[in-house]
Amino acid sequence: MFSVSYLFWSNENNEPIHVHAAMGSPRGNATKFWILASGDVLLADNTPNISSKDIRLLKDFIRANSKQIVAEWIAFHGYEKYYA
Repeated sequence: MFSVSYLFWSNENNEPIHVHAAMGSPRGNATKFWILASGDVLLADNTPNISSKDIRLLKDFIRANSKQIVAEWIAFHGYEKYYA
């Protein structure tokens, strides 16, 4: 398995709930995933070009932990807004 950092940026400009995943240390071009109201996960941006296999693993992890991630988002940003 690989080392992954999952993070929110402090200024998300009222964007829908999402999480960034960076292989290793967090960086500005981290891969971005939307979390839907259903708990499903959509890839929003993969600028770092993480492999399809690793994207599937990341999505599975985020999906399995989506309730906690959404709760942390709301606690940190103070709002609940979903993509689409």
